[in-house]
Order: sequence, then structure tokens, then C-alpha cells
Amino acid sequence: MNAQPVSTGCSAIQQIERSVGKMASQQAARMEKNLQQALLNLLAQYPFEKITIQQIAEETMVNRTTVYAHYEDKFALLNATLQTQFTATEIAPEDLKTKPFTSLSLLCKGTLTQAVERQRNDMAFQTAMMQLFFHQLKQTDVVPTGLPEYMLIWRVKAVMHWVRETQQPYNLYTAGSILDGLTVHANELLDSRL
Repeated sequence: MNAQPVSTGCSAIQQIERSVGKMASQQAARMEKNLQQALLNLLAQYPFEKITIQQIAEETMVNRTTVYAHYEDKFALLNATLQTQFTATEIAPEDLKTKPFTSLSLLCKGTLTQAVERQRNDMAFQTAMMQLFFHQLKQTDVVPTGLPEYMLIWRVKAVMHWVRETQQPYNLYTAGSILDGLTVHANELLDSRL
């Protein structure tokens, strides 16, 4: 009896492995989307500092280990959720530089509206929002490493600090055009004195 040459089957096995890998990747992406949506739902109801991994797991109908398999902690989930929202908003890099507060207001519309309203006094949430905002500003081609660009970041932080510390009636997340106007006016005053 003559034996037929045996095909290594590598291409079939590789195709199966790729298919399984693709399915696993899609499942992971779907789970991360569900976890992020669960967090958004909870953020609309509770302060971020009070939300637990257990609540996120229950909202998603999974166990805590599933949450931890995707995110190190609730802060990592919050950062990923905010990053996803930022990406979906498609804010132009130039707008981050010229209209930072209007850009922030745009980010906070839609899916984030209820969460942002509920989180107005939660410092951990506000810190995460600002870290995302400044990270995005630094990532743009618009902002090289020069002193004027760092001054822009400083001026934005100064306005935010002024609003918070002097209890101004402006909401950082919704009063974008007003705060951008105040920033421009303050910049003009500073420049005229130099």
C-alpha cells in the first residue's frame, strides 16, 4: 500500500487559530464596551467615589473577576470610558488649542451628559476628565513642547482653578464658549501688561 503524502494542515490550523483569536478579540471588545456602558449608567446615579467593582459587575451581569480581567480597577475603567467618549466625539486638534472649554463642553454632551451632571462635585471624576483633556492636548500635533503651549495648559488650569476655588457660577463642562471668551480676555490682559 502506497501512503499518500500527508498535508501538514498548518494552513487549516492557522485559520482556525486566527478565527478563534478574532472571536476572542471581538468578545473582549464587546465585554469592555458593556463594562464601560455599565459604568456610565452608574455614573448617572452615584458619585464615582461610591461606585464599586461589585456594582459594575452586577450592572454588567458578570462577576468581579471578569471586570478585573479587563481593567485593573475602577479608575482604569473610568479612563478607558472617557477615552472612548473622547474618540467618538471627534474633537479637532486645533479646537483643543483655540477653544479648550468649548471642546470640553462638546465632549460632555450626549452619552456623558447625565454622568457629568451627577459627577460635578466628585474630585476623582473631575481629575480623570482633566487628565484625559490635558493628555489629548499634549498628543496633538498642534502642541509641541514649546513654552507657549505649556502656557496654554497653565492658563486653562488657571481658569479651572479660578472657577472652582472662587465658586464662580460657571459649569466647566457646559459653559465652554463663555469660559473660552474669559480665557481670551484674560490672555489679552496678560499680554498687554507684558
